[in-house]
Amino acid sequence: MIKAIGLGVVACFMLVGAAAQAQQVNASQEQLQGQWVSDRVAQGIPMETVVTITGNTYISTQSMLSSGVLYSTTQSGEIFVTPPNFLNLAVTDWSPKEYNGRPMSMPPSTFWTILKLTQTQLAVAEPYCLQKSPLQECLVLFNRR
Repeated sequence: MIKAIGLGVVACFMLVGAAAQAQQVNASQEQLQGQWVSDRVAQGIPMETVVTITGNTYISTQSMLSSGVLYSTTQSGEIFVTPPNFLNLAVTDWSPKEYNGRPMSMPPSTFWTILKLTQTQLAVAEPYCLQKSPLQECLVLFNRR
């Protein structure tokens, strides 16, 4: 299900920003196990991302609704956690591999800084994005399902 960002998520931006400045997150692979769901709007397009982490592997499905058409992509691979708070989702497989008769390249691996990790929430941002943009433009908030 695709949902729009609510005021609760905006308030979380401020809380996560303050928490990230106040303390570092010490994350482990064990803490990240399970299914995480993010509903957000990026450049006006509603998106849902579901990431399931099992052992040292993950599978991620991203769905977006644009002009009344639902698009979906999937990727999977290995997960690497570098203490204290860096997460790498290294892509080894993806779908679709072809779109409109053209081959689709392997998507890049994801590198995130973990800003918040609790039993129910995971807040991450790409370090490169944080160098160029405000936190609210880089933040991806996941809830454990």
